[in-house]
Amino acid sequence: ITFGGKLRPPYGLTKMPPGYFASRGLWIAHDASWGGEPKPMAGHVVMWLNGPLIWHSNLLRVIAQSTCEAETSEASRAAKTGMFCRNLLAYYGIKLGGATPMFCDNRAMFDLLNHEGASVRTRYFERATLFVKRAVQLLVFFPHLVRTSDCVADIFTKATDKATFVKFRNVIMSNQSSLKSVLEHSLL
Repeated sequence: ITFGGKLRPPYGLTKMPPGYFASRGLWIAHDASWGGEPKPMAGHVVMWLNGPLIWHSNLLRVIAQSTCEAETSEASRAAKTGMFCRNLLAYYGIKLGGATPMFCDNRAMFDLLNHEGASVRTRYFERATLFVKRAVQLLVFFPHLVRTSDCVADIFTKATDKATFVKFRNVIMSNQSSLKSVLEHSLL
């Protein structure tokens, strides 16, 4: 894992989000799979300075009734991890510039986070979503919707083809070919 180097936009975006440079590239990606098992796989990664601070992959503790519920449960877990990282960085005197970007690939969950209140379909599930919704409303986190092919956290939720695995692994580990060749050359 390599930290540092020139900050790159979070995977799935073409430009830097507001406050990204001030936060030194802090962002979160999360994903959950649904449909195959009662308690599906879910995972998230918190990235900072082009490297992973924390990553997590585990079965969800709730039995989700839809992809939206599965994704929202993992978003809440990712937000808790993100708050821990934000507080840890603040403890060490690192100032964060604005809301931390969170990346998901589920439109229903994205819409749920961006609208206040509960609907008939989400009212019973509101407790699980309360933390992440409140953090979005307080501008601690800012959700971004990305294509499934750009959701780095897919690596934690399902078996992917080799090309996708290598692509996402390189993003998370911040593999830089120029740095790799310099290190290899220095070992000779």
